[in-house]
Amino acid sequence: MDDTGIYRFDWVSPYKIGKTLVENAQLLSPDIIKDNFDKMIINNNAFIVDEMDLRSLTIEISQVFLGLQRIAEQDSVDSGLLVPIWSFFGTLRYELSDGTIETYDSLVQANPLLVINAIDGTMVDPIKGY
Repeated sequence: MDDTGIYRFDWVSPYKIGKTLVENAQLLSPDIIKDNFDKMIINNNAFIVDEMDLRSLTIEISQVFLGLQRIAEQDSVDSGLLVPIWSFFGTLRYELSDGTIETYDSLVQANPLLVINAIDGTMVDPIKGY
C-alpha cells in the first residue's frame, strides 16, 4: 500500500473455510493502526535494548501488507479464525557500543517486525497464532 492506495494483492489460501462469523468486518482506520504501531514497535523491541549493549537502534519500515492471519481458537489446534492483519516489514539496524553494526531485514527473513490485528488493533504473534 502506498499514498495512491493498494497496488498489489496476493491470494494464498491453504485453509478449509468454514462458516463466516462476520460478513463485513469494520477495519480500524490507518491513523489508529499507525498510532498502535508507533507504540507497539518500541515495546516489541525493548528486549533488544535490554539484552544488547547498544549505541543506537534504527527501525526502518519498507513495506506494509494487509492480509489474513489464522488466529488459534482457545483449546483447539485444528481450527482458528482468519482475521485481517497489517504486517510491517523492514530493517533493524543495531550499532553496538564497540562500533559493530548488525542488520536484520525482516522481508528477507519472511518474518514481519510487527503484526497488528486490523479489527481490534492488538498485536498478533504470527508464530504462536494469537
